[in-house]
Amino acid sequence: MSNDYPNSLLDAMQRIQAIQLEAVPDADAVTYWPYTQETFPYFTNRLAQTEHGELSEDVEEREYTVAMRLIVGHWQSGYAGNRIEEIYRYVPAIEDAFAGVAETLVSTSYPDPAIYLHPNGVNITRHTGVVVFTNSGMGFQQVGVEFTLNLPMLRDTY
Repeated sequence: MSNDYPNSLLDAMQRIQAIQLEAVPDADAVTYWPYTQETFPYFTNRLAQTEHGELSEDVEEREYTVAMRLIVGHWQSGYAGNRIEEIYRYVPAIEDAFAGVAETLVSTSYPDPAIYLHPNGVNITRHTGVVVFTNSGMGFQQVGVEFTLNLPMLRDTY
């Protein structure tokens, strides 16, 4: 476990990004949202809700949710739907990649296990299926799929 909790969360987001790039080698990925680019596919990631709990007097659990969005096209830029079949390949590859590193978040870029993870590890709890995302302020809609990743972390409180 780590007392350096803010850096642990940043580390986890960077590890998630690295795992995404290994699962979908032709993709780009960033650790934030909103984001857009003109080449596809690409991932954006953002924190969603967080739950706090206490495992003991000295250990706190924070259960983060990360929304991992894989974009395969922009609707208003002449997107014709021809990349939807790629999503059918990407979904199992992404699910398998995270299942394979659930307790460690290891990848080629991060070969050492993340020491701050809860022993239950990360898991994808759901995905949206193929969706057209409306983004206020971006001026266009994105086509893709969004995964919900459960990211339980431990923190020393002493």
